[in-house]
Parts: sequence; C-alpha cells; structure tokens
Amino acid sequence: MLGHELISGVEAFGHKLCKSLGLAQVQIVWTADIQTAAISAKGKLMLHDVALDAVVSKAMFHRYVGFVLHELLHRKYTDFSVRGKGNYLAALHNAVEDIWIERSAVNQHLTGNVEGLLAELIDGMVTEALAEVKDWTDPGQYPFALAVCGRRYAVRHVPLAQGLERIFSEASSRIDNCLNSADTLAVAEWVLEQLQLPEPKPEPKQEPEQGEGEGQEQGEGTEAADAGEAGEGQGEGAEQGQGEDEGTGEGSGAGEGEGEGEGEGAGAEQGQGSGAGEAAGEGADKGDKPGQRKQVGGAASPAREVEPGCPVAGDIEHDGGCFDRGAASESMGSIYANNYNWPTATAGCGKIRNEIKRMLENTGRSDWSPHRKAGALNVRALPSISTGNVNLFKRRDEVEGVDSAVLILLDNSGSMEYPKDGSTRMFAAVPVVVALHAAATAAGAAVAVDAFSIGTTPVVGWGAPTAKLASLISKIKPNYNTNDYQAVRLAGDKLLARPEQRKVLIVITDGNGDRERTSKHVAALERCGVTVIGIGILLDSEMTTVYPSSINVKNLQDLASASFKHIKVAMA
Repeated sequence: MLGHELISGVEAFGHKLCKSLGLAQVQIVWTADIQTAAISAKGKLMLHDVALDAVVSKAMFHRYVGFVLHELLHRKYTDFSVRGKGNYLAALHNAVEDIWIERSAVNQHLTGNVEGLLAELIDGMVTEALAEVKDWTDPGQYPFALAVCGRRYAVRHVPLAQGLERIFSEASSRIDNCLNSADTLAVAEWVLEQLQLPEPKPEPKQEPEQGEGEGQEQGEGTEAADAGEAGEGQGEGAEQGQGEDEGTGEGSGAGEGEGEGEGEGAGAEQGQGSGAGEAAGEGADKGDKPGQRKQVGGAASPAREVEPGCPVAGDIEHDGGCFDRGAASESMGSIYANNYNWPTATAGCGKIRNEIKRMLENTGRSDWSPHRKAGALNVRALPSISTGNVNLFKRRDEVEGVDSAVLILLDNSGSMEYPKDGSTRMFAAVPVVVALHAAATAAGAAVAVDAFSIGTTPVVGWGAPTAKLASLISKIKPNYNTNDYQAVRLAGDKLLARPEQRKVLIVITDGNGDRERTSKHVAALERCGVTVIGIGILLDSEMTTVYPSSINVKNLQDLASASFKHIKVAMA
C-alpha cells in the first residue's frame, strides 16, 4: 500500500464511521506539525501526514484506523469543556478519559471489531514505549501507565512502580461507574491525591526556557518539572528530600535520590529526585508508596504521551505541509462576475489538437483475425470450401490501449489580473485552458478543470463539453492569494483516484505561491505516476524549480509554437 492509498482509505473510513456513530462529519487534516492524533471540540481531526509514495505496511494502516476510531470516540463521549487544573492533572484526566471512552465503545459494541482495533492500537503504543522508556518509576510516566492498565483488552503491559497497582486497580473500578467527563475528572483527581506528589510551584507569567546555571538542563523549576528532571532542593508537601541531577533550578521535590551533576529543581513529575530513591513521607505506608521504587533502566525518559502517537517524521517522509481537504475545497463564494469577458477563441490551434491527440489517444484496438484453423466460424469464408480452404475460422485480436485522465488547474489568484506587457495573465491564460481542454477531449481523454486561489473550485467536471467550459471561464474573477500547495495536492488526489492508466496534471499559473512545498509534492506525484506539467503565464523566470516539465507562454500562439515540444516530451 502506498501513502496516497492510506490517506484516501483512512478518510473514507473516518467519514463512514461518523455516519455509523451518528456524528456530524469531521474535517480531517494531514499535518507534519503533530506527532499524536488529536481532535478539536469543533470536529477537526488532525493526523500526522504521510508521503504520497511512502510504502505503508498493513500494521501502519491499522494504526491510523485506530487513531481515527479513538478520536471519534472523543467526539462522541468527551465533554471538552471539562478540564482539570495543571498539566499533570490534565495528563491523568486524559488517561482516565481515554479508558472510559474506549471501554464505553467496547461495552456498547459500537462497531464490529472495536475491541480488536483498540487492542492493536494500545499494544503498538506499549511496544514503542517499552523500547524507549528507561525508568517507569518516573512520575512523568504514570499517566501513560494508567492509560495502559485501564485497557483490559491490552495484551502488553508496562512495569509499575511500587504502590501504583493498588491505585490504578481502584481507579479502573471507579471508571466503570463514570457517566461523563466530569466523572472521569473526579477519578483523575482521586488518583492524583493518592499519588501524594509534591505540589508544584506556581509558574511565573513569563518563565524562560533556560536560566542560569550549570549542567545540560538549566532553568528555574518549571521546565525541570515538566520534563521530569531530578534536582537538588528542599521538597515541599508530603515528602521532602534532596536529590542531584543534571540541571539547575529552584523548586520542590519528592524523595531522596542521586544523579549526575547538581542543582535545584522543582516538579511533580520528577523534580528534585521526585520519586527517586527512598520515600520517607509522613502518613505513608513504607514499601507501598508510589514514590518508593526500584530503579528500572537508566536516566529519565521524556514522558510518554497518553494520546495515540503517530509515526515520527523519519518513518514516513512527507513534504512538511499541512493538507486540509475541507479548507482546500471550501467554497469561497462565486468565482464568476458578469463584468468579466475573457477571450475564449482558439483559432489556429489545429496543431495543438493533433499533437495532443497523438499523445493521449487510446491506441487500443479490437478486431477479428480471419483465416484461422480454429476459433469462431467465419461465415464469410464458407464459399471458399469448394476451393479446398480449411481456414474457415476467425479469432478476436485485442490490443490493450492506454486511456488518459487530464486535470487542468488554473491559477485564479488576484495577481493573475495584474497588467503585464500590455495585457494581463488571465487574458492570456483563459484561451490556453480552453484550447487544452478541447484538444484533450478530442483525444478521448477524461478532462476536468479546477480554478484555485486560497481554495480550489471545480469549473467543469470530468467529461463536460468544451463549450460549457468556455462559457464559464470567460466570466472568471481573479481574487485572493495563491495557495498552490493545497490546490496541487487536492488535484493530485483526484487524479490518483481515477481509473485511467495515464494521469496528467497541467498547472497554469503565474508561479507566486509556496514554491518549496509545492515542488516537493510535485515530485511525489511524479513518483506515483502522475505527469505534472507547469505552464507559466507571462513570467520573467523559469518554473523548473517547481515544475521540472514546464514552459512559459505569453499567449495562445506560444502554446502552439515550438515551445509546445516540451509538453509533448513530458506527456509521452
């Protein structure tokens, strides 16, 4: 499976699942900006982007399906307005909420294989965590450990610090009685109370990421707390102690421990030896306190995210963009205005039609080959029996041809109306679009035309007559900015979904867009078998950095002249 097949399959699954669960359709966004799946209260589902030509395993596809299922369960059950105070409580609440929504889905049999999908998802997360986390007694890992423990269908599990099993077991029982997100927050608050972690110092309004001091991690408390770093300082709360680690910062800690370096640190997760060494807090049963631990592995690892994690960028290389299909195809209102009357005449384009016809024409044929000794009886050969002819049969002779789909993408941004060399770019572009549509249609190709600025709007769909295109495009109104990356990506998806063997994308533009990301996506489309051709309109420079197969034209005559051979080479 390739990346573009995963994307289309996951999106289709998401929309179908929304319908099955009785949910409003979500807006799926593919972005390189996140490493965990996430959904907003307004229904924007964000997933880590995948390169179109990435080779995707079955397990990876199942993982993305699991992402979508999990996030849509949040959409169905979670009250996003219910939030705990503080990052650590929020992490615990997220863990409890995840357990509750998944458990609810399994108990209600929402889908046929809901338990299997969720089990595969959490087991994959555990496998990665076991390979990365060195110290499971770090309080920073407790929310993830809780999230794993509460999934009763999970096959794989993570080590637990002493005292956690009792707390998490009771929390799991309490989750069975939860009815809403307020109930899950109450369970999370109970868990936090049982953990008896030190109260973190209030964060200043403007806390620098790094402060003065020695060591690899430097700062005053807050950063050390969030990252679970140990430090030396006076503990506050139920436990007090001193610890040493690689960092400098002031704040509270929980327990006594030793590390490398020295300094002061703060935090509920692992500041100042938080949970490191022997706990001696008041009112604690010694030996059954979550802070007491046997060291597992080496130095502290970053806290595992509770939400399902997407692959890191290196696993499935992408172009670094953010693709929002809904926003890319969102209607910007009418793109036409009666006060425009662009020329659509294509006189003198006979050469274009003939050359494109030769390049795109389906050369497949099917006919009968006579004079055979076996096959279907050829009744026309029966009179020749008297002459001794024994080749009275015929066979069908078929040669498979190559059919084509062509999508013409016209830049409709405001700059296409700017004056240039006594004309405007749109004045030159519209006849070119009409001529290409007519030529490709005459060659038997399936042809469609889209216009783009900040969004993409279909002008005519597949198979529409050229006369309809001409009447519409003559009134097109240039407006807004050039979002060529989104437009090219959306057009590429349309072509990749087509059944034709030859797929051609022709982009007619003034070239003022996101050159870096667009060029990367053009390269990915080419690797997936889509021929991408750029036609620059009234440009002073070449477009080859974005569209390696490209030409610049000033008018329709340029397209019909010698420069057209570049298009011919690209399409061949």
